[in-house]
Amino acid sequence: MILFLLILGTSLSTSAQMIDLMGSMAVDGMMTAQSVKGYNTANFQLKKNKIAQELQIKNIEIQTLMLSNPQNVSRETFSIAGYPASAKSESNGGFSITLNRVEEKLCNSFDNHFAGAKNIEKSNCSKNTVKFYF
Repeated sequence: MILFLLILGTSLSTSAQMIDLMGSMAVDGMMTAQSVKGYNTANFQLKKNKIAQELQIKNIEIQTLMLSNPQNVSRETFSIAGYPASAKSESNGGFSITLNRVEEKLCNSFDNHFAGAKNIEKSNCSKNTVKFYF
């Protein structure tokens, strides 16, 4: 009888420890999942902010260039936050900047007046292209 109680007592504490271990692993897994989600959200916002900053800088450069020599803006190519881009003079006296290979989720997240643009053409987001009019 004593041997039975000894075995029963040992197995119950092991079972309780196993349940406790599984519970802590579940909590740890949820915390890791939330950390990854937060990291991805922060990385997405960081990418958006970098694009906005570099678009604003390029906008100022092109406007300065257009004051002195507007024909030079006809088909300038460059990179914005690692995305291939091009500038083009528009018939209304302004210009546009087109970004290529932009992820569809990122493209759809741009709202009007993003980075100081007067208008944004997002109709080609499925083709990974977005056009900013200044």
